[in-house]
Amino acid sequence: MKKKILLVEDDLETASLLLMELEDAGFDTVHAKDGAIALEQLSTQSFDGLLSDLFMPNMDGLQLIDSIAAMSINLTTIIMSGAINSDIKILLKEKGVKHSFLKPLTDEQFDHLFSLLRLDE
Repeated sequence: MKKKILLVEDDLETASLLLMELEDAGFDTVHAKDGAIALEQLSTQSFDGLLSDLFMPNMDGLQLIDSIAAMSINLTTIIMSGAINSDIKILLKEKGVKHSFLKPLTDEQFDHLFSLLRLDE
């Protein structure tokens, strides 16, 4: 059974690339362009993993993480951003996010990302 991943990314070009990579790797993927839309998706569908940008309009990745925690939804959460530094990594770990990636992702990072999303297969 394919793992179902919610991709939250506001940049459509980046989202298209990520969707293609995830689907080519065998994931069933749903795209939301911001955190608010992602919450709507999470309230109506079940997902195995979340791959989210950090900085987006309407609701950013940190607000999304907080909202998911408040809803008691348990899923593998991975954050990606073009602006991840040590302070952001610490904040993400405090919020329970164990993995973050600096965009753009390299082939090696994609492989690592896919293995993290497949962990409990």
